[in-house]
Amino acid sequence: MEKNDQTKTVDVTPAWSELLPALMEAYTYLSTKQNSTEKDSENLDILREEFTKMAKGADMMNEYAVFIQNVFEIAFGDDAMNKDYTNQEVLDKLDEFSALSLLAGEVEDE
Repeated sequence: MEKNDQTKTVDVTPAWSELLPALMEAYTYLSTKQNSTEKDSENLDILREEFTKMAKGADMMNEYAVFIQNVFEIAFGDDAMNKDYTNQEVLDKLDEFSALSLLAGEVEDE
């Protein structure tokens, strides 16, 4: 049998939205369990850490969404996010503004 030197990596990391129901169920079970053990307490701490990661990720995405909305509006004006511009069109417009700004600076220097 010939050895194959090619390795393929498959990412099987689930999305948070897929994990949330199981995490919530585990949290509810562990937090209401009669005669809980030290291991149960440790598992609750792990779940709290995971929920904190999820919250921080959501907060970060909200910040990015506001940033992206502002960038779209710089390029194309108010409500640009709802006018079907692509990310590439926004970048192209910002490049155009940048080039015009550089030209304007050259004219002022003369």
